[in-house]
Amino acid sequence: MTAATRIDVPVALEGNGVELCLMPIGGGLSVGYPSLPQGPDTARPSRAWPTTRASALTGAIR
Repeated sequence: MTAATRIDVPVALEGNGVELCLMPIGGGLSVGYPSLPQGPDTARPSRAWPTTRASALTGAIR
């Protein structure tokens, strides 16, 4: 497996101020760097994300 910084990862999707950079790093994993324009309200979509590392590892969603 390799590591990658934002500069190393190529743009996979771009438009309207949104940019998504993706690169496979090995072992069936990919690294991604999303970039959104300043000001979008991400509160509602991120509400379902795990709030702690422990819940992320167990798959529990609060």
